[in-house]
Amino acid sequence: MARCCQQFRTIGTSIPYYYYEDTQRSDWVYDKSYIIVEPPDGTYIEPPEAPHVIPENISRSRISLARTRTLSSYPMTSTPNLLSDFTLNENDSKILETFLSNDTTPVPTSFMKTPFLPSDLFLLLDRPTLLRTLKSHMNLNSWAKKGFVKKKTLPEEEIFLPGKKTLVGPILKNTSSDIANLSIMLTKTCRRFIVHSENANIIEVIRRLDGHPALLPEIVVFLIIETNWKISTREIKNAWTLFLIIISRFKFDKLYGQLDIIKVLRSYFTLIGSTPNIPHDIQINAMLCLLRLSCKSLPFIPFDQSSPLVFSFSCSTPKLLFGVSLGEVLLKERILSDSQKKSITLVPKIVQKIVSKLKELNVFKSRDVFKEKSSSKTEKLKTIELLNRGNLEISVESVHTVTSLLKYFFRKLQDPLIPTEFVLKLTTNLESYKCIHMANLLPNEHQDTLMYLIGFLQELAKHERETNMSSKRLAGAFAPCLVRYINQAGEIQKEHPFKAATERFLWCLIENWKTDEVYNAEEEV
Repeated sequence: MARCCQQFRTIGTSIPYYYYEDTQRSDWVYDKSYIIVEPPDGTYIEPPEAPHVIPENISRSRISLARTRTLSSYPMTSTPNLLSDFTLNENDSKILETFLSNDTTPVPTSFMKTPFLPSDLFLLLDRPTLLRTLKSHMNLNSWAKKGFVKKKTLPEEEIFLPGKKTLVGPILKNTSSDIANLSIMLTKTCRRFIVHSENANIIEVIRRLDGHPALLPEIVVFLIIETNWKISTREIKNAWTLFLIIISRFKFDKLYGQLDIIKVLRSYFTLIGSTPNIPHDIQINAMLCLLRLSCKSLPFIPFDQSSPLVFSFSCSTPKLLFGVSLGEVLLKERILSDSQKKSITLVPKIVQKIVSKLKELNVFKSRDVFKEKSSSKTEKLKTIELLNRGNLEISVESVHTVTSLLKYFFRKLQDPLIPTEFVLKLTTNLESYKCIHMANLLPNEHQDTLMYLIGFLQELAKHERETNMSSKRLAGAFAPCLVRYINQAGEIQKEHPFKAATERFLWCLIENWKTDEVYNAEEEV
């Protein structure tokens, strides 16, 4: 009897992978002794971790250990399409279309090569697979036409259209019957916000999800449907605002039953963010959701029940620079930039602005800089507020207030500049060359930003006589800002077992790392 294998495809390339039923394994290599068959509708098999050989057209630009200037090919313009070199497909030109369809056009290679985006995008689900996955986990008979007298079930294609329809049961098959009514009530609350823009509904949605986190997969599938449209209407904008709020406020478990909700969401956001010729605000919202969901921590956006509008604005504004990831900062700076020039590094301009301001304030002659606290907390908070509104001109004249801004920026990154998995490998006797090797293994934007910061600290250390700040004291001042240790209870600890090792790691970099390539690079060319 002939043996069969099922063929699947990924989001970003036409390269297939194969699932061998008899051995229950998936592989990128096709065994010719098997007959290829199409998988049944709704079937999804996790792809292998990575191809044995990643083809050149989908490989990451900086997969090698040496730093390369990969961003120089991407324009820093405020054009309606962020990455304007996409090839337009005939199907994508029909603006009156949903995003979820049977279109098999892969995500453009240029999108996946954007150096501050996650490196695993090519392993996500393509459009048809995503749609089949959703259908296989949904109660499709829970949807009915709005205003029915007798229950009239919606056709499948109408279920995935945003707008008015009636939900008469749980959206997902794995949702407990105990919370089915809560799910229906929650979707009604979401619809009220989407239609009427009433901020009180935001508090109600958050309150219900805080009390019943098992409703999260229900509500995100509902919002996938409500944002599945290529025109930026008021209701679509509100649906995206709600999506951003939920992604920013709640931590998702990977699996809900058999549904990998994180993979589903990241696939959906990637497909939208890479679709050409769609409204700019839809594309940016999808990108922000993708970047936030790809981090291990939630963004540092404080929630105050008495000010839901402030929280809503902070979650959705393209200007917020404090409390989010480095990738998000870089994305937003490209949105806000009016320059037609190209950046040659992956260092946030806000970091460069703060360092330039410090030099303007004679930081190299300031005593105990980075050890003294801000002279005015009010002035510091006011400056952060202005920077978060897109005003990058720093008018503060206190060197210690500006140094506290730099430390605050790094301390509030969504994911720390030096990721926790790197910190766990540090020891107090790690040789300098190993420290440099580890620094060169950091993600693209983390590597460049750390190199820029170390370059500045190296220059500062040369003025130890005037500043009283040696390499060792500078390493001690910055170590708590650049790493984050979370205990088993999920709490951030200031004192942790890797503190001394982190300080030594930074000291080795200040003493030995060659940083001219980034620190002394022209900001724009």
